[in-house]
Amino acid sequence: MIKETLPLVPPSEKAIHNRHWGLKALNFLLPTTFTEHIESSPGLQRAEELAKENYSIQVIYNHFSERDPFEIYKNLYNEIPLLEMMPTYAPLAWHVYNRNLVQKLLEVFEIQVRPLVTDDTVVRGKDVYQGTNDKVSREDRVLSLTKYREEATERLKAGGWLYPLAPQEGRREKLEYANKKPIDRVLRGTDPESKVALMFVGMGFENDGWDYNTKLTKGFNPFKRFRFTVGPTLTKEELKYLADQAKQSVDEYAFTLLSQLVPEKYNHPEKYPGLIQKLKSHFSK
Repeated sequence: MIKETLPLVPPSEKAIHNRHWGLKALNFLLPTTFTEHIESSPGLQRAEELAKENYSIQVIYNHFSERDPFEIYKNLYNEIPLLEMMPTYAPLAWHVYNRNLVQKLLEVFEIQVRPLVTDDTVVRGKDVYQGTNDKVSREDRVLSLTKYREEATERLKAGGWLYPLAPQEGRREKLEYANKKPIDRVLRGTDPESKVALMFVGMGFENDGWDYNTKLTKGFNPFKRFRFTVGPTLTKEELKYLADQAKQSVDEYAFTLLSQLVPEKYNHPEKYPGLIQKLKSHFSK
């Protein structure tokens, strides 16, 4: 488990080079249909303009597969070359981080992560140190979460960071509001003068026939085409104002925005029962 505080350092020239050429491989292995949600503000253009003003860009996205964070890097590096040169930080579930391939990709692209032992990690029985059977202690769990909040706030305050965050706090089969308010908790730690913008991204399968059951979508889903939809990019002040106008919390309003960007099947999977749900229904009769 990484215990030391991660340094505030930009990516090296080698990492930027690796990101550029790594994208070409990822574009082949992880095909994507890229769109922009035209009813909303032009999120890409706004993000690029704010990044030039040294804003940190916090990317809020839905999470259903282990491929999702890499889709964020791949597509946003592709669409906004400036982001390719920005230092990048993200929380990552320990059971995903605890893999040689993932660690190698993070190392090559110099993406800073804070591995967290999530409830999902414990349920899967994977809260162990790599190469050992030693359980991660409760102290490690609490420390990793504390470190993450400190580091995330530090980077937003510093400006100029790319910071993806999935507010569902784990892979989920549908878009569902999480009560833990992860967006608000981090934003509250920033100063009034901190330059922070939030870009909203919705993802799903291009093929509407695919099911979002986490047993079927786990892993990287190579060669499956994703739909990647960019919504608005808002400063933290704009987000707070719009949430107040809607009489919602910041996190509730963030989920309202995400619901406009994800596939309908991910919003309301109960209307589109997949194979596993159909089998359960059949055998329960």
